[in-house]
Amino acid sequence: MAEPLHIYTHYFRKIVTHVTGLLGADNNSVWVSLVIVIVMTAAGCLLIKITETHFAPYLASVLTVLITVGYIINSIIDKDMSVICMAALGSYLAVIAIMHLAHKDDLLVWISDMYVFSHAVYVICNMMCIPLSRLGDTMSKILYITNYKDTDLAAPFDGLFSLPGSVWGSFIAVIAVIPFVYFALTRRKA
Repeated sequence: MAEPLHIYTHYFRKIVTHVTGLLGADNNSVWVSLVIVIVMTAAGCLLIKITETHFAPYLASVLTVLITVGYIINSIIDKDMSVICMAALGSYLAVIAIMHLAHKDDLLVWISDMYVFSHAVYVICNMMCIPLSRLGDTMSKILYITNYKDTDLAAPFDGLFSLPGSVWGSFIAVIAVIPFVYFALTRRKA
């Protein structure tokens, strides 16, 4: 049931990559990886602040509708639609609609939090787990989350100052998660 979150973070990264490409940046550069991490972190922290408002129960609804529409449009353009993804998105929309009808705002905030913290999970997975999973077969089995990998954001760092990408990625991921932890611990509920 995490498929909508994967689609959401994948599209978010694609938008950032597209914008950096329009600005003339090489999408396999250190700078673009850093921009993706910074934008992911900033957007996640902004969403944490939004969950402190009365809009929090509606955040998951808005994001799910946006990614569903985006997925349908992208599928039409690519002429490739996954029934599994559409079923997952439809299930999310149905569950969210039922919770809205039942006035379960506390559960809706939990679903919104899943979207919010998917930013941190994305950064950790693509900066730390994917490079670490490449260290061997055993490591790739332990880090099963890498089955949904989007892109190896640490790859451009490989060899920078004679350090492997997995070291850079782990360091950057830990630094990027600190604001999430801070804002999550200091968050006020609306």
